[in-house]
Amino acid sequence: MSIAEIFRDYVVKARFEDLPDKVIKQAKRSLLDYLGVAVAGYRYGALSGIVLKYLCHIGGREECTIIGKGVKVPCSNAALANGVMGHTLDWDDGHRYGGIHPAVCVMPAALAMAEYVGANGRELINAIVLGYEVLLRVAYAVNVNTSQILRGFHATGTCGPFGAAVSAAKLLGLDEEQTLSAIAISGLQGAGLQEMLHEGPMIKPLQPGKAAQSGVLAAFLAKEGAIGPRTIFEGDKGFVKAFTDSCDFDVMVHDLGKDFEILKTYTKPYPTCRNMHPAIDLSLALGREHDIHPDEIKEILVKTYHIAIKESGNIWEPQDATEAKFSMPYSVAVALSKRSAGLKEFSEQTVSDRNVLRLAGKVRIERDEKLEKNYPAVRGAEVTVTLKNGSSYTKREDLPKGEPENPLTDEELREKFLCCAEEVFDAKRAPLDIDNISAKSDTQGNYLTGRAEEIIKIIENLEKIKDVNTLISMLGSSKHPTRVDGT
Repeated sequence: MSIAEIFRDYVVKARFEDLPDKVIKQAKRSLLDYLGVAVAGYRYGALSGIVLKYLCHIGGREECTIIGKGVKVPCSNAALANGVMGHTLDWDDGHRYGGIHPAVCVMPAALAMAEYVGANGRELINAIVLGYEVLLRVAYAVNVNTSQILRGFHATGTCGPFGAAVSAAKLLGLDEEQTLSAIAISGLQGAGLQEMLHEGPMIKPLQPGKAAQSGVLAAFLAKEGAIGPRTIFEGDKGFVKAFTDSCDFDVMVHDLGKDFEILKTYTKPYPTCRNMHPAIDLSLALGREHDIHPDEIKEILVKTYHIAIKESGNIWEPQDATEAKFSMPYSVAVALSKRSAGLKEFSEQTVSDRNVLRLAGKVRIERDEKLEKNYPAVRGAEVTVTLKNGSSYTKREDLPKGEPENPLTDEELREKFLCCAEEVFDAKRAPLDIDNISAKSDTQGNYLTGRAEEIIKIIENLEKIKDVNTLISMLGSSKHPTRVDGT
């Protein structure tokens, strides 16, 4: 059988009841993390306002909800909007072997289609897991020796449609041939280039947004009878030949349904390019441990692997918050200066702080051969801070906080969600009866209970929810119905 046919059989037969408890829990953690960063992306994202303005302008059938905004648009357009918002702050999850961000492709498609068909919580969880599995296996297989990335492709955009299509197809209830075509049609739409990291990084979230939209479109077209190529992956003019120099096909299908890639994803503690996180971890730790003050610093040396340098080692003086998210010099400087690396530190106000920018100018970046040799199994950095008095401090780590080997705790994940949601949803703590969920509001639409806490509780008990619209209805009309830019 072709690879697409193997995926088809897996997707059509897969049941929620066969999922291990740890996989179900991770799917719910991933959903909570995605919703948090999407809500924050709605509120602050540079590209989000542009996309929302356009989609609301063109309108269409009111089918599925745009997170935060609360308006309904056609299903595929909701997936586009929510995909863009989920990636616009670069705070979403990832997979270091695939070099990809799965949530922003899979979750928008799964949520939109779940709302469209009125799915229950178990169906949503199952669709999320399936989307992650296919997407991550494809990305891992075609990124052997970082081939796809080095050729200039953005894996989230190129591979993302596969995961989105799988989730959408499962929820839409497609049969075997329709599911096969949905997978194939999604692969024809994959697109995304790394050039945006070097000029115009604001546009980067469009690529995962389009991936989510493409997956939904593929599922709908397949349901109506559209047919795609069975050999989309291994064909002479197929996906693999087009997008990579080398591919491990065994990675795509080995232990499919037994060894779950969703368990190997990371969660970001900082709203920046993941390749900068080891250096941020180390800078924060050095600053705290040695009480280093910025005016005492003579030089900062960062040693890391070449992909990190290629993607985040070229901007010393970012012009805006978006560029700051891809500037290792800035991220190290702000971590040492502010002793923090959250939304505030990557805001327009802090990015214009001349003291931080002067410190960024003292950062040198070098390639580390040991880290290079072991990438991506090791994805670390070494930071040395040399002071004007001649003393220096060095710290090294192989994997940053948030990797599956060093995960965020459940409480840390909840706090991240509340941090993201507090400017949009009421983050006040409130008890919730999971068997009688209702977010009460007054006549002005202001929620009288802690809606952010209710959302957390719903997701933690998602398999008990009979209709996911119970969750989705709480993601719309917020206490701040407009963004910071007024859209």
